[in-house]
Amino acid sequence: MSNDHENIDMPEFEVTTDTPYPPLDISALKKGDYISPEELERIVCTPRGTNSYAFKVLEVKEFIRKASIDNGEPLLTKQEQYGLRVLTDSEALDYKERQHELRLQGIRRTFIDLTHIDVRNLTTPESQRHTSAVLCQSRVIQAMNRERNKLMQEGHVRTTPSLGPAKDL
Repeated sequence: MSNDHENIDMPEFEVTTDTPYPPLDISALKKGDYISPEELERIVCTPRGTNSYAFKVLEVKEFIRKASIDNGEPLLTKQEQYGLRVLTDSEALDYKERQHELRLQGIRRTFIDLTHIDVRNLTTPESQRHTSAVLCQSRVIQAMNRERNKLMQEGHVRTTPSLGPAKDL
């Protein structure tokens, strides 16, 4: 037996309606369902509480997302106590808004951390790379803020009849 990692028996997650795990029927999943840890252990053939289990559950989560989109019934899931919750539309809205905010905070935190680097301790190429990274990330943050403000204003215009229809800013 070879030690090549090509021979490792890992499931392939192709975006099809056929699941690589026979116990998992994507078409039977509905919003609000819960896939228990016991069922997930059976699906991924790995005991919960291990790193392998955690990574395989993430793969199953992504597979469900992609396959359900292909089926025309998009489903979003989140990990919940070693299991997977298929989110209702209301839950998905709350969950995705929170994820979005956390990612924006992470981008801003990374930018601030980048500005704390003392360029005097960097070589010339590193200093140039730092300047480029700061400029690039500041533009990303500016664009995000600009679009967020634009969307908030458009939403306000649309929901306030006296202001008329949304206009390009």
